[in-house]
Amino acid sequence: WSNQIRPDTITFNSVINAAARSFGDSIVRREAYLIGLGAFKKIHEYEYCKPSSITYVLFLNVLKNLVEEGDARDNMAERTFQLSVSFGLANGKVREQVRKTCSPLVAERILSSNN
Repeated sequence: WSNQIRPDTITFNSVINAAARSFGDSIVRREAYLIGLGAFKKIHEYEYCKPSSITYVLFLNVLKNLVEEGDARDNMAERTFQLSVSFGLANGKVREQVRKTCSPLVAERILSSNN
């Protein structure tokens, strides 16, 4: 019976979204980031559900809200965007969130190289 109950794309997206909306001290924010990252990784592992463009928008929002501005966040956002490209999911909403997440120069470089 328990094998029939499995999380789907909406479930994973909900967890990622909840993580992105977390606030508090650095410990709470770090834990929320790890939860969001874990859900983002898991959705790419399962064969019975796949990420959607919303998955990428939400995870980029996790990065924007929970990771300090700088090279590390820009690099994670770029890898996230490249993954969305590889799945054919880099739509306008994903691109818009890249602009909100990355520094302006990095966002421009990432997006102009993937037109």
